[in-house]
Amino acid sequence: FKASRLQVLVATDVAARGREAIGGRNCDLVDFTSLDARRVRFVIDRVSHRILAVDTVPGDDGKWHDRRLYSDFRQVGGLVLPYAEDRYLNGERVSTFATRLAAINKPVPPDLFRRPRVVHGTLLPGE
Repeated sequence: FKASRLQVLVATDVAARGREAIGGRNCDLVDFTSLDARRVRFVIDRVSHRILAVDTVPGDDGKWHDRRLYSDFRQVGGLVLPYAEDRYLNGERVSTFATRLAAINKPVPPDLFRRPRVVHGTLLPGE
């Protein structure tokens, strides 16, 4: 989705809040209130329209205290997905996630959806 379509699906109270550069990419800052009433900011690449970062937990000091920074975008089944996520709390990186494999619409064995049997309180594979 382009940012404007995504905002309509998940947000209320949308407002443009300026610009920021991330890794040499010029980005728009878009604030909104999520459906669960949290304040969120998307940092959206002005050229690719990818969400490069998501900020949450705005403080009384006017700063955002929690940032998820996305990178290493790859094409997967017709979608572009970030394979790397760095999480920052108060400007300090606290964790890094790396995706090794992503798949979209791969066949799934129908056995996975069989209802399990319960025998004497134990779950067993369905028939």
